[in-house]
Amino acid sequence: MTYNECKKGLGSDKKFYVKSRFAVCDGASFVQEWLQNGRPAGASMFNVLL
Repeated sequence: MTYNECKKGLGSDKKFYVKSRFAVCDGASFVQEWLQNGRPAGASMFNVLL
């Protein structure tokens, strides 16, 4: 399974995508908020596809 097949199969609302019994992918998005002196100073986001 390619990266694009996994990404398209997951869409925006599926927890995992099963192409066959040998090809399954899962994904998650993470948002991290950065604080400085207890106040928001920025944010970063990353996606993980397995």
